[in-house]
Order: sequence, then structure tokens, then C-alpha cells
Amino acid sequence: MDGLGRKKSNITGFIIAGGKSERFGRDKRKLLISGKTLIDRTIGILEDILGRHPFVVGDNLGEFQIDPEFVIGDAQKDSGPLGGIVAALEKCETAWGLMLAVDLPDITVRDLESLVTAADESFDFISLSAGEKSEPLIALYHSRTAPFWRNQLNKAELMIAVGLKRLRCKSIFPDGGIKSLRNINEPDDIVAG
Repeated sequence: MDGLGRKKSNITGFIIAGGKSERFGRDKRKLLISGKTLIDRTIGILEDILGRHPFVVGDNLGEFQIDPEFVIGDAQKDSGPLGGIVAALEKCETAWGLMLAVDLPDITVRDLESLVTAADESFDFISLSAGEKSEPLIALYHSRTAPFWRNQLNKAELMIAVGLKRLRCKSIFPDGGIKSLRNINEPDDIVAG
């Protein structure tokens, strides 16, 4: 197994997909991008990069055709992305959990390959970034940080960026440039792409 193959075998994919789409006005996970829903597209990208089906994390996934074996409920209701990240890390049986938001229409396999290539045991968190700010939902989280994030959740400290200040972090520029980091929060974001 080559170096990249070894790194991939040490990573489990997780799609953070439990959002309520309140700003979007309807379930954005069902939005069609190149003939696929956002949720199916994201599953496909993680399957392509890691060679196996990712887990999908959220409490409101019943209407999607996802094998229940790959569905994980949030660690705590109404706790934003952190509830999903904690649930994912507590399920993670590999060194790293690759967390990917469901609403990234421009993320590519090449972007994620650059992230996988950057996996380095001397860090706790490695993300794509186009500047000062890390992207917490396009990132590798080391599974050893699960207790740290659980503690943040228990203390209702839900801001991931605040927790990251206490960890060893690394950011890399996405292969596809800043466009790869675009997410969809409002209907105008579809046109903006």
C-alpha cells in the first residue's frame, strides 16, 4: 500500500448533515447539483476519496435513502455542527475523522486528496482554508480529540473556532482555490456559484 493509500485507510468519512436549512427556506440537502442532490453528491465524493461509504450525521435523515448502518444521530440536539462532530468522533475507529459539510457544491476529490495527504500525527486538526480562518467542516479531526470536543459540548461551548485555539492545528489551501470552500446557506448562494 502506498503512502496515500495508508493515509486513506486511517481516515473515516463523516458528512455533517443535520442542519435545519432555516436561512435557505427549504431542505438544501435535496438541492440538485449536476443532477444529484447535495447529500448524494457529498456521499459520492467521500466514497471516491476514501473507497468506502461515509457516515452521515444528523437527527433528521429519515426521508433519505441511506443505509441505517451509516446514519449517526447528533450527540446532542440543537447543538449545531459540534453535536455532529462529537457523535462522529465518538464513532470513529480510525486515527482521523474527515468531517465534510453537506452544503459544499464545489468541493472536489482533488481538494480532499490534498487534505488527506496533509494528515500528520503531530496535529489534532487539519483543514482546508483560504486565509486566516480554518474551515471546520472541511477538515480532519484526530480521533484522540473526541474527549476534548465532548467536554466543549457538555459545557455548551459550541463555537468550534474557540475550541480550535486550544488544539494543534494546520491549514492548507484547497487545490481548487477559494471557490471550493463555498457553501450554500441562502437561495442567492446558488446563483453566486
